[in-house]
Amino acid sequence: MMLLIDVGGSNTRVAVSGREGDIVNPVIFPTDKDFDAGIHKIAETAAPLLRGEKPEAVIMGITGQVSAQGELIKSPNLSTWEDRDLKNVLSERFDAPAFVLNDAQLGAVGEATAGAGKGAHVLLYMTLGTGMGFARVIDGMPDLTIGSESGHQYVDIDGEHLVEAEDLVSGRALRARFSRGGEDMHDPAVWEEYARLAAIPLYNAILAYAPDAVVVGGSLVKEGSLSVTKLSEQVAKIATHVTRMPSITHATLGDLCGLYGAQAYGRTMLS
Repeated sequence: MMLLIDVGGSNTRVAVSGREGDIVNPVIFPTDKDFDAGIHKIAETAAPLLRGEKPEAVIMGITGQVSAQGELIKSPNLSTWEDRDLKNVLSERFDAPAFVLNDAQLGAVGEATAGAGKGAHVLLYMTLGTGMGFARVIDGMPDLTIGSESGHQYVDIDGEHLVEAEDLVSGRALRARFSRGGEDMHDPAVWEEYARLAAIPLYNAILAYAPDAVVVGGSLVKEGSLSVTKLSEQVAKIATHVTRMPSITHATLGDLCGLYGAQAYGRTMLS
């Protein structure tokens, strides 16, 4: 049995699973911005799921930049979690080997192994939620040689000013501009504009990462919100330097993509 944890800027998801099979009955709760309280809540939630058993491994995905040693280096959404040795904290808390990756990286692995990107040799995953993230998967494994924080790239909007992409297109940007989250935004014109703006960092990532396929997911990419079809159309309008455009499709695992990615990564690490 493995313990799977996905810590996002808004919500945390915890589940247990075998090395194969569906992930059932995950527990989802608001992410605690305080590190100690957050870890305590994760452990408290995991206890009844583990039923007194020690997990084979603990695999966590978390929003932000994660070092090769499993330390959260930088996270705009979880500042009190920064500079924490998450890998050792989890290993000691659960008496099991622990692995910590960026949440977009594990989301990408989930879609590559069990979702919309299954079968792609090189998959680019874009997530649009509280923030913006990118990750690349090669033959089912996350490419840890590249960063996952491409949402902080600067983009030039209509030749007027440089701004971080995440400050334009993210749940946090929506709240800053309209004082409401994606779930409460029902104006089609806003989502049309978001598709146009999101196309710019996505196109940059396609140029940089040369994927065979692109999968787009996250809490902003849902029915009545940001349309992947519209996003694909906007990318096509500016794709002047790509000889063969990859397919751009909607993620299929929804909020559980990070947990499926954790399962797949844990399975590989334990093999």
